[in-house]
Amino acid sequence: MEDPGSKQTLPEQLENLERLIIERALEEARRNVTKASEQLGISRQNLNYKLKKYQVRGE
Repeated sequence: MEDPGSKQTLPEQLENLERLIIERALEEARRNVTKASEQLGISRQNLNYKLKKYQVRGE
């Protein structure tokens, strides 16, 4: 996470935090997108969209 005094905007900081949370959920779910989406409380389709957006690999 960036220092609060960084030059990132709030939306940029939120995106970074969301990406970290998604990466952690995938690790805990052993890269299983369906299990990670259930853990995060979002649809698998929504998670797949975010994986593509943040260029994170799923299964």
